[in-house]
Amino acid sequence: MNSILDEVSKDEYIEDLDGSGEINPLGLSVEEFLIAKTMADRFPQQFNNYIMLDPNPKNVIPMFKEFLEYNEIEYKESV
Repeated sequence: MNSILDEVSKDEYIEDLDGSGEINPLGLSVEEFLIAKTMADRFPQQFNNYIMLDPNPKNVIPMFKEFLEYNEIEYKESV
């Protein structure tokens, strides 16, 4: 399966995480999307736990970022 990131440039906003078919319905930046995608792909249980605590992406993505940085996990797209 191709990554969504293979289909868009790093400067574009990424397509839907909620399955609605809308482009970027959550208004995420590329960095925010990469953080959320890395968290979902690498740590699905923790991802679900954080979402259950606070489903608002603007609140939960900083928590994802802190988790990834604490665990020294790279989330940036290689250029």
